[in-house]
Amino acid sequence: MDPRKVNELRAFVKMCKQDPSILHTEKMRFLREWVESMGDKVPPATQKAKLEEDTKEENPDSKKVEEDLKADEPSSEESDLEIDNEAIDLFTDAIKLNPRLAILYAKRASVFVKLQKPNAAIQDCERAIEINPD
Repeated sequence: MDPRKVNELRAFVKMCKQDPSILHTEKMRFLREWVESMGDKVPPATQKAKLEEDTKEENPDSKKVEEDLKADEPSSEESDLEIDNEAIDLFTDAIKLNPRLAILYAKRASVFVKLQKPNAAIQDCERAIEINPD
Protein backbone atom coordinates (compact mmCIF):
# COMPACT_ATOMS: atom_id res chain seq x y z
CA MET A 1 0.00 0.00 0.00
CA ASP A 2 1.22 3.51 -0.84
CA PRO A 3 2.87 5.01 2.29
CA ARG A 4 1.33 8.41 1.56
CA LYS A 5 -2.13 6.88 1.55
CA VAL A 6 -1.39 5.17 4.86
CA ASN A 7 -0.27 8.50 6.34
CA GLU A 8 -3.43 10.19 5.07
CA LEU A 9 -5.52 7.42 6.61
CA ARG A 10 -3.59 7.72 9.87
CA ALA A 11 -4.29 11.50 9.91
CA PHE A 12 -7.97 10.86 9.20
CA VAL A 13 -8.26 8.32 12.02
CA LYS A 14 -6.56 10.76 14.40
CA MET A 15 -8.98 13.45 13.29
CA CYS A 16 -11.94 11.11 13.93
CA LYS A 17 -10.61 10.31 17.41
CA GLN A 18 -10.44 14.02 18.19
CA ASP A 19 -13.95 14.70 16.86
CA PRO A 20 -16.16 11.69 16.18
CA SER A 21 -18.86 14.00 14.78
CA ILE A 22 -17.05 13.67 11.42
CA LEU A 23 -18.41 10.14 11.24
CA HIS A 24 -21.94 11.46 11.74
CA THR A 25 -21.95 13.47 8.51
CA GLU A 26 -23.87 12.20 5.51
CA LYS A 27 -20.63 11.98 3.53
CA MET A 28 -19.18 9.53 6.04
CA ARG A 29 -22.31 7.42 6.40
CA PHE A 30 -20.71 4.59 4.41
CA LEU A 31 -17.83 4.40 6.89
CA ARG A 32 -20.10 4.60 9.93
CA GLU A 33 -22.29 1.82 8.53
CA TRP A 34 -19.23 -0.34 7.85
CA VAL A 35 -17.90 0.14 11.39
CA GLU A 36 -21.32 -0.71 12.83
CA SER A 37 -21.65 -3.75 10.53
CA MET A 38 -18.46 -5.10 12.10
CA GLY A 39 -20.20 -5.03 15.49
CA ASP A 40 -18.56 -1.85 16.74
CA LYS A 41 -20.12 1.45 17.78
CA VAL A 42 -19.30 4.93 16.55
CA PRO A 43 -18.82 7.39 19.45
CA PRO A 44 -21.41 10.14 19.74
CA ALA A 45 -20.77 13.43 17.95
CA THR A 46 -18.99 16.25 19.79
CA GLN A 47 -18.63 19.94 19.01
CA LYS A 48 -15.29 21.67 18.46
CA ALA A 49 -16.47 25.28 18.18
CA LYS A 50 -13.32 26.73 19.72
CA LEU A 51 -11.15 24.92 17.19
CA GLU A 52 -13.24 26.36 14.36
CA GLU A 53 -12.79 29.87 15.79
CA ASP A 54 -9.01 29.34 15.98
CA THR A 55 -8.99 28.23 12.34
CA LYS A 56 -10.85 31.37 11.27
CA GLU A 57 -8.32 33.53 13.08
CA GLU A 58 -5.43 31.74 11.39
CA ASN A 59 -6.91 32.26 7.91
CA PRO A 60 -7.60 36.02 7.60
CA ASP A 61 -7.67 35.80 3.80
CA SER A 62 -10.39 33.17 3.74
CA LYS A 63 -12.52 35.51 1.63
CA LYS A 64 -10.33 34.65 -1.37
CA VAL A 65 -10.98 30.97 -0.79
CA GLU A 66 -14.71 31.57 -0.36
CA GLU A 67 -14.79 33.60 -3.58
CA ASP A 68 -13.03 30.80 -5.44
CA LEU A 69 -15.41 28.25 -3.99
CA LYS A 70 -18.44 30.30 -5.05
CA ALA A 71 -17.17 30.81 -8.60
CA ASP A 72 -18.52 28.14 -10.91
CA GLU A 73 -15.74 26.95 -13.19
CA PRO A 74 -16.74 24.86 -16.17
CA SER A 75 -15.82 21.18 -15.83
CA SER A 76 -15.55 18.47 -18.44
CA GLU A 77 -17.66 16.11 -16.35
CA GLU A 78 -20.20 17.08 -13.73
CA SER A 79 -19.44 14.01 -11.57
CA ASP A 80 -15.75 14.97 -11.38
CA LEU A 81 -16.74 18.42 -10.18
CA GLU A 82 -18.93 16.93 -7.46
CA ILE A 83 -16.11 14.66 -6.31
CA ASP A 84 -13.62 17.53 -6.30
CA ASN A 85 -16.01 19.75 -4.33
CA GLU A 86 -16.56 16.94 -1.86
CA ALA A 87 -12.79 16.61 -1.52
CA ILE A 88 -12.55 20.34 -0.78
CA ASP A 89 -15.25 20.00 1.88
CA LEU A 90 -13.52 17.02 3.51
CA PHE A 91 -10.09 18.67 3.51
CA THR A 92 -11.67 21.83 4.95
CA ASP A 93 -13.27 19.79 7.74
CA ALA A 94 -9.93 18.10 8.40
CA ILE A 95 -8.15 21.47 8.53
CA LYS A 96 -10.69 22.74 11.06
CA LEU A 97 -9.85 19.78 13.25
CA ASN A 98 -6.08 19.99 12.81
CA PRO A 99 -5.00 23.39 11.44
CA ARG A 100 -1.32 22.61 12.07
CA LEU A 101 -1.09 19.69 9.61
CA ALA A 102 0.62 21.04 6.47
CA ILE A 103 -0.26 18.06 4.27
CA LEU A 104 -3.97 18.88 4.53
CA TYR A 105 -3.38 22.34 3.07
CA ALA A 106 -1.14 20.91 0.34
CA LYS A 107 -3.69 18.27 -0.64
CA ARG A 108 -6.53 20.79 -0.68
CA ALA A 109 -4.36 23.10 -2.80
CA SER A 110 -3.92 20.33 -5.38
CA VAL A 111 -7.69 20.01 -5.67
CA PHE A 112 -8.00 23.79 -6.03
CA VAL A 113 -5.47 23.64 -8.88
CA LYS A 114 -7.54 20.94 -10.58
CA LEU A 115 -10.62 23.15 -10.18
CA GLN A 116 -8.70 26.11 -11.65
CA LYS A 117 -8.97 28.16 -8.45
CA PRO A 118 -5.48 29.66 -8.22
CA ASN A 119 -6.08 32.14 -5.38
CA ALA A 120 -7.25 29.40 -3.05
CA ALA A 121 -4.43 27.08 -4.14
CA ILE A 122 -1.78 29.73 -3.55
CA GLN A 123 -3.17 30.57 -0.12
CA ASP A 124 -3.18 26.91 0.91
CA CYS A 125 0.37 26.40 -0.39
CA GLU A 126 1.59 29.44 1.53
CA ARG A 127 -0.07 28.15 4.70
CA ALA A 128 1.45 24.69 4.23
CA ILE A 129 4.91 26.22 3.82
CA GLU A 130 4.39 28.37 6.94
CA ILE A 131 3.62 25.24 8.94
CA ASN A 132 6.32 23.07 7.39
CA PRO A 133 8.96 24.77 5.22
CA ASP A 134 10.33 21.36 4.18
